[in-house]
Amino acid sequence: MDAFIVEKPMLSSYHVDPNAKRSRMMWILVFGHLVDFMSLSALISTSLDFMKELGHGASMSGLLVSSGYFLFFFGTAGARLCMEPWSQTFGRNACVISCVWHSITCIVNALVMTPSAVTVVQSDVRFFVVMASCVSRGLLQGISVPLAKMMVLKVVPKFEYINFHSYWNASTTLGLGLGPALCSLLSFLCDIHTTGNQAAAPQAVLAVVFLVFALGTWWVIPSDIQDLIDIKSVQDAEPDEASQTTTAKEASSGTWVNKHVWVADAVLGQVRAGVVSSLEVASAMLMERFYELSTREIGLILGATFVAGWMSMELLRAVRRCGILTDSALVCVLAATSLLSTSLFFDWHVGWQESRWGFWLIVTADVSIFSTVYVANSIADGLCSAYAVPGTWYSQENALICNGLQNTVGRFAGPPVSRYLIDVGGQNAYALAQTFICTVPLSAGLVMWRAIRTGSLGPLE
Repeated sequence: MDAFIVEKPMLSSYHVDPNAKRSRMMWILVFGHLVDFMSLSALISTSLDFMKELGHGASMSGLLVSSGYFLFFFGTAGARLCMEPWSQTFGRNACVISCVWHSITCIVNALVMTPSAVTVVQSDVRFFVVMASCVSRGLLQGISVPLAKMMVLKVVPKFEYINFHSYWNASTTLGLGLGPALCSLLSFLCDIHTTGNQAAAPQAVLAVVFLVFALGTWWVIPSDIQDLIDIKSVQDAEPDEASQTTTAKEASSGTWVNKHVWVADAVLGQVRAGVVSSLEVASAMLMERFYELSTREIGLILGATFVAGWMSMELLRAVRRCGILTDSALVCVLAATSLLSTSLFFDWHVGWQESRWGFWLIVTADVSIFSTVYVANSIADGLCSAYAVPGTWYSQENALICNGLQNTVGRFAGPPVSRYLIDVGGQNAYALAQTFICTVPLSAGLVMWRAIRTGSLGPLE
């Protein structure tokens, strides 16, 4: 045993603080992901009015919001080809180029959305330019997002996988909330009243932010991470860490358990993408159509809703650290909570519910579903990464590609379908659809829990 320890590369032999270097890498990519989602969600509160201005209806406004995911999977498929063999330089450059292109498309959107563009550009051309810029942005995002996640997973120890996925999903939550909030704050502070200017203002601000992140990514992300990969291999093999997860011993076996955990996570992630992408756009439409709130009010409410969702996620993460339930059991509890929360979407024809303040039930449901589904998915993603079987279909690389497919289908279809249901069937049609869909995460969680319990694999703490 002593000889084995002597032969192991020791962390003290590296002239670098691995935790600090890893943290800088992770946080620049996590915050970049947050800004990505701010750019997507900034269109939500103004999309309905903006599309009406261009002569389109509610479904097309949902399509505008989700257009960034039309080609997302194709970008992800391209990223998969670049994962083996891994090129750190290519991964870093892809993230930088994506930030630069996001900045360019934000500038284009800002110019086309302004009312002054009406006298120069026809409505159909404005519609095409905005859609094309969002679609192209999604294509590059499809390449950069899985590469960014893979960069972190290559250097983060296995016992930190769930924490990393939690941070990543928390940045998604904040991004979805801060986008509409930014739109409303700029509208208030700059006293903007026209729909076009309200839509254009956050795009102009985000163009500058993306340029800053492009420079930050180039500066912070190293072109060579082999030293961090070596350190990770040491930490994964250390007795104190290996005792925290049985994954180090089981991941290469390709057992029935590993496969079921991988598939259950894929199913849960697919439904999560559809559920959460529809929450914000559907709630915005319900507030505007049934509760007669203004665009400014909707933006601030949605921003506060998803910031509250982020706070709820942090609280749930603290509950997980208490170790009351195993990770797989906690996934089931959270999925069941999200299913019960969908009852708040229904119009029960109660007096106060039909008043102007009835939208608070929708807000409560949004906070509950968003936080519980995302935390459940974060835990499932962490388990999937840890139980992945290298060199097989059930690998980490393929899990990231599956995530790209989830975003393409779920996030692309969720917004237009939810707004179509509200437009045609009303609030209860949308509520019924959410209830039906939320039964799937619970089923996937039960499969994951049963697989881990049957295989006698402990939770990943």
